[in-house]
Amino acid sequence: MRLATVPSTCTLELEVLDEGQALELLASLVGSARLEAEPETALELIRYCGMLPLALRIVGAKLAAKPHWSLRKAASRLVDERRRLNELSHENLEVRACLELSYKGISAAARTLFRRLSLISASDFAEWVCSPLVDLPLTEAQDLLEELLDTRLLDVTTPAGAAQPRYRMHDLVWLYAVALADEMEPGEERASALHRLGTGALAMADDAHRAVCGGDFATVHSLIARPLAAPEALETVGHQWLRWYEEDRATLTALCRKLAVEGHEELAWDLAATCRCLFSLRFHFDDWKATHEVALAAAEQHGNERGAAAMLLGLGDLHLTKRQYGEAIPLLARSQELFEKVGDRYGFALALRKSACADRVQGRFAQALESWETAMRTLREVGDIEVQAQVLRWTGQTLLELGRPDEAGSFLFEAAELVTSFQGRSAPQVRLSLGDLHLAQGKPDLAAVEFARGFAQTQENGDLSGHCYALWGLGWTDVLQGRLSQAQERLHRGLELARAIHDPLMAAQIMLAMAEVEKRKGDLEAAGAILREGAEMCLRMGAPARLDLFNGAMAELARASR
Repeated sequence: MRLATVPSTCTLELEVLDEGQALELLASLVGSARLEAEPETALELIRYCGMLPLALRIVGAKLAAKPHWSLRKAASRLVDERRRLNELSHENLEVRACLELSYKGISAAARTLFRRLSLISASDFAEWVCSPLVDLPLTEAQDLLEELLDTRLLDVTTPAGAAQPRYRMHDLVWLYAVALADEMEPGEERASALHRLGTGALAMADDAHRAVCGGDFATVHSLIARPLAAPEALETVGHQWLRWYEEDRATLTALCRKLAVEGHEELAWDLAATCRCLFSLRFHFDDWKATHEVALAAAEQHGNERGAAAMLLGLGDLHLTKRQYGEAIPLLARSQELFEKVGDRYGFALALRKSACADRVQGRFAQALESWETAMRTLREVGDIEVQAQVLRWTGQTLLELGRPDEAGSFLFEAAELVTSFQGRSAPQVRLSLGDLHLAQGKPDLAAVEFARGFAQTQENGDLSGHCYALWGLGWTDVLQGRLSQAQERLHRGLELARAIHDPLMAAQIMLAMAEVEKRKGDLEAAGAILREGAEMCLRMGAPARLDLFNGAMAELARASR
């Protein structure tokens, strides 16, 4: 980072230090003994200074001039972000003065962009956000961005592998921008800029959602007219939507929070709902939870029952994905109540089909099948191919678990026909379910073909959950065909992935297969250990139907040990 020095107008390169360098600089100013006496507070101090040498020198000079101050007292004066820049001043050293010189040296339009970038509290951002903030074409906004870079009010911080440059505003510079925005930005203009940024982000998220799901499926939207992404912004993505999402995820989450607290609750919950598919695909549980909780609070505060229903659906789905059925069920039930109250049959069907998933895992098979049948009537009316394929697949899988493969086949083949020319997540997942059907019919060769197809397709579309299931399927067909070493390798990879995406239900299914491998190898002790661990997992997550499978396997193992 480079700021103008005081009182000169020349510039001085001030690189941000790492933790060790920052502590060393502070110790050189106040003495090692004072840092050693309050080591945790010393870390707080350097963080409040943003590891910036100028800020550290100011704090060090203050402490040196006031030997009666503790580090805790100095840190306490920096806690309040609104006062921090005021505190970072000592004699002729002042962070704010350096920033003011840089700020005054740029054009009026660049100053506007600088102030409005304070609306983004993410650690970094892409250039597309600048266009809606100043309501200019991207090429003109890029020129303003370059002004900020030239004066080092921004830095380029592009991570390895990123498709486009990323930009970062130092924490202290961001506080300066926030103060200027509060002082100089009229409330109406600030709200308009935030709304434009929100609709721009929603347009991008819409396109990402459509690319991943194969269309605008599985999501309840607000009544806001669907915005279109700017062509210049689309060019920067190049249809690499999952990469765009991964790179801009922090921006989307921070923006959703900002929209919610600034009174744009309709935009906030729509953005959260649209991003849910992406959160789910990549198992970004923290962002999923943060966006939905803040948007739910905003919707409830404004009496927006439809928005609240959509957020309750998303939160219920989050707990369902995490296999936390006790938490998921009441959220989904409340979502259904609100959707029914506002007359949204589609939203009700989406929530009902998720509640049925919990019923299935907890052994209420008849109730699950009945709920899916009810949901399908609405889903067929609205033409949601993605969710229809989901429900048909889940119905078929449940019938397989009940030992009714012929009935299951009719649902699974209907799902396969439905997704013949479909590019969403459900297409490869249907292939995996057809693999399950062939296994139930005693056709491991055909099953292996479907699992191999599903493996390739989930690898291509980034579906980690589906990829994990494909590894299980390939591993289990290896077990059935006597290829135990290959089965062990695939199942081990699948278990690692299941744990990485925090899916205990999938991990338990893989562990059942791993126990069978050990049993066939003659290591009954190892098989028993795996089964006991898996049974404990099922007990913890409240999955009695899966627990029954482990209990049955342990009983069979006990008989084999006699």
